[in-house]
Order: sequence, then C-alpha cells, then structure tokens
Amino acid sequence: MPELDRQKTEEFIRLHAQHARCEKRMKELKAELLPQIVDGATSSTELPFLLVNQPQSKKQPDWKGYALALLLRLYARSKDPEAKAAAELERVDQSWEKKESPALHVVINKDFAGSLESRPKVILFTA
Repeated sequence: MPELDRQKTEEFIRLHAQHARCEKRMKELKAELLPQIVDGATSSTELPFLLVNQPQSKKQPDWKGYALALLLRLYARSKDPEAKAAAELERVDQSWEKKESPALHVVINKDFAGSLESRPKVILFTA
C-alpha cells in the first residue's frame, strides 16, 4: 500500500491542530461580540474587515404538501375540499411568526480598502 507524503501529512496535522484551537477561541469571541453587535456596537473602521450582524431567517420545512394531503382527506366530504384545505393552510401559515437569529459575519471594509495606496500584502499568522 502506498504511503502518504510525510511533509504534507505533517502539515495537515499541524493545520488541524491550529484549526481546533482557533475554532474554540472563535466560538468564545463570537459569544462575547455578537450580543454587543446586536445591541448596536460597531467594528472599528480602521480595520480592513468589519464584523456585522446579518440575521438569518430560519426556513420552515416543507410541511404544506403533507398537511394539504391530510386536510384533503379530512375535508373530503365538504363542498369544495381543495379550497377549504388551502384556506386552512394559509391561515396556519400566516399565524406563524418568522424568527431571525443573529449571525456574525466578516465583511470587507470598503473604506479601508479604498484608502490603501497599494495592494495589501498577505500576512500569515502562526501560533
């Protein structure tokens, strides 16, 4: 059986360990920063990237097809079962409120990028 390239394997393992540490710290920072951003705090405009709240709406699963089939069976003896079922689905759908959940996103600070005289150099951070 062929053996994996040792250098690439070591690099992957090192990056995996860094990722795990970074992911843990990012979760801690997100828990601290997101509530502040939701309350109206903003990122410093002197940074190349900004943290912003971009709420995400949670989509309901497609329950209507299933519910319509059940309602049609329930209203089968009605005068117009399709219309009655559709009206009931619409009533239920309107009664549900959409909930947005806050989500932390990193976006490009266009003002910062526009103030640069030349292209920024890539900076690699190492642990």
